[in-house]
Amino acid sequence: MKLVDDDGAARAKRLTEGLQGLLKEELKESGGAEGFVRWVRSDEDAAREESSVSRC
Repeated sequence: MKLVDDDGAARAKRLTEGLQGLLKEELKESGGAEGFVRWVRSDEDAAREESSVSRC
């Protein structure tokens, strides 16, 4: 029994809209887009530090 009667395109749109809402909430909690970029860059910096330490 289907709860929602829709085709593949409608289902994909509904699911991506749900994911977009989740992403917006996560971005908001992490300080917006700028906070997200800082978080990503901090992970890149940590990865570079780890790789330089392992080379020594």
